[in-house]
Amino acid sequence: MVVTKANFPGAGAVLSLILSVIPIANPLTTIIIISRYRKTCISFFKTRLLSNQVVSLSYLHPDAAHNHRQIHL
Repeated sequence: MVVTKANFPGAGAVLSLILSVIPIANPLTTIIIISRYRKTCISFFKTRLLSNQVVSLSYLHPDAAHNHRQIHL
């Protein structure tokens, strides 16, 4: 450790491991502690993972097509 001029074998690796977890731990603790964030994340994943996608289709008779605006996707 250059800052303290101490020589502890493996201390740099342990310190690097601890510091590398901070970018992951900080948002996770925020999500866990703040209930509004937690509820929003839970509802987001529930809707994404558990939702069944429903598609609505409608039929437009060819004779009525000239009276309605056509939307092409």
